[in-house]
Amino acid sequence: MTYDAADIHRLDALLDNVAQVMKKAAATGGNAETPTAEGTAADHLIRARVGPRRVESLTIDSRAMRMGSAELAEQIRYAINEAFEAISPSNADTAAAAREVSQDLAEQVNAIRDESARSMTMFLQAMQHVATRIDRDRDR
Repeated sequence: MTYDAADIHRLDALLDNVAQVMKKAAATGGNAETPTAEGTAADHLIRARVGPRRVESLTIDSRAMRMGSAELAEQIRYAINEAFEAISPSNADTAAAAREVSQDLAEQVNAIRDESARSMTMFLQAMQHVATRIDRDRDR
């Protein structure tokens, strides 16, 4: 078996495919925006914006300051909880999209791995053939 230019081109195409998959994986990981959601209370006088694990902002209209401290605290808690409840479906959607992309990338990587194994087998067989010919020529 010989290792000719066509095999080199297949290996080159394989490496190009690996590079494309790696670029896609990097681009996918970098494009994800952190989801946020907003909750309100006290007729929209209190607004809370949250990310997945933290309160991003809390806005209290000056008119809300007329409430007693216990009522104000309760309304703030309500706005924050409403925002966290709103963000939960967004996180589920993001996780589902990430699973889909990672499954697609895993399939592509498996295909590349299989092609790489075939190419490496062909290369090793060619090297063994060359080594055998060298041994044969040396024994003559």
